[in-house]
Amino acid sequence: MIDDAGFELGMPTPLECWRQQAHMLASEVGDLQRDLSNARQTVHKLVLMHSEACKERDAFMLELAKTKRDMSEHLRMGALQAAKRLVPNGSHSLSESAKGNQG
Repeated sequence: MIDDAGFELGMPTPLECWRQQAHMLASEVGDLQRDLSNARQTVHKLVLMHSEACKERDAFMLELAKTKRDMSEHLRMGALQAAKRLVPNGSHSLSESAKGNQG
């Protein structure tokens, strides 16, 4: 005698097996479509964030370049003022002062 315990309701037919498989696949496809939609939204947000970060970076780079120019000009002016203090009476340029020291 064959043990048929657990099969009181009978074995599923091949058609029922295929329907169950189709139902599971359809459910999985729905889950994957939701995941894909969420991933696309996340990518879109990341692209926007990257764009904003690039704009901020570019603005900071311009500000840094301006600050470097201003600092360079400030240092140049400071050096000129210091050189003028070294020249007696402030009436001679550095080149004239150097010529006087040579001759």
